[in-house]
Amino acid sequence: MSKETMTRNEVINFHRGLIGVASLKGAKFAYAVIKNKKACEKEIEIINEIAKQSEEFIAFERTRIELCKKHCSKNDLGEPKMIHIQGQLSKFEGLDDNENFVKEFKALQKENKKVIEEREKQQIDQVLFLKETTELEVHKMSITEIPEEITTAQLESIFPMIITD
Repeated sequence: MSKETMTRNEVINFHRGLIGVASLKGAKFAYAVIKNKKACEKEIEIINEIAKQSEEFIAFERTRIELCKKHCSKNDLGEPKMIHIQGQLSKFEGLDDNENFVKEFKALQKENKKVIEEREKQQIDQVLFLKETTELEVHKMSITEIPEEITTAQLESIFPMIITD
């Protein structure tokens, strides 16, 4: 075990890397992966708590989504039409020029101004928090103990656990 200093973003990436190699074989390797995942999970739990939305913001989001559904374009079945952006993000179609939506949405924003501002501040604080460094107990291994079938990308993602000379 060795204390490693890394940013919280690096901890998240290390954890993702560990998940990505979890199916590789070898008892010693599997043990190190499990120990390191557990170490990362403690830090990720803190990160998730920092990112958690307030109940008030969740209520605002529910109302916002209902408002979008009410005013957006609908398909032949009467369901909301969505615009998919880069395969992961999507938004409701037909809202940009909808005067009723814009008017009601501005009123909703005004009514929830403090909640929105608090969430924006929370997001800024979260970005700064992720850039801060933390100490992580890392179970290290020699490169000779790493399974042969590991790819370069996988090895790079778990590099903090490799003993380097």
